Amino acid sequence: ESVNNAKARVNRREVNFMIADALNLPFDSDFFDMVICSNATSFIKDKSKAVKEFFRVVKPWGFIATCPMYYVKEPPIEILESISDILGTKLDIKTKKDWLNLFIKRGFEIYYTNDYRFDYQSRKVIKDLVTETINKPHIISLSQVVKEKISYRWENTLSVFNENLSHVGYSVILLRKREE
Repeated sequence: ESVNNAKARVNRREVNFMIADALNLPFDSDFFDMVICSNATSFIKDKSKAVKEFFRVVKPWGFIATCPMYYVKEPPIEILESISDILGTKLDIKTKKDWLNLFIKRGFEIYYTNDYRFDYQSRKVIKDLVTETINKPHIISLSQVVKEKISYRWENTLSVFNENLSHVGYSVILLRKREE
């Protein structure tokens, strides 16, 4: 679905979208000038192996751009359990230092980093997002009972994520593959 959405948004022939396994990328070594992995690495079980693959496919002196999320303060256990239930997987708790070490031990050097925090959203903002979702064309035509269930679940999900993100920071990190 994501590939189809991307193709619909970019109508250029020189862009190619594909589905691949980050643990076994279908590209030659030293192929890309830059790999952008955003926060997707967070959802890969064997993060070390994925970073090893990123290193393999990036040209010498090429870059990795990543945007990992991490806890800046410890969240209550109930929030961690709720987030894990929503995501359907246990969270792998990492700090910014853990993320940097993951890339550095694979041979990347830190080129640039900037840290950010998520803004806590008011109850009104969450309710407005739920209303916006319910008014989307593919949902508005559903029965009132179904829309109420969607609203209830979506509001609960957004509230849990909002609470979780009040404990989370993220960084924009640019790393460079060293030749030596």
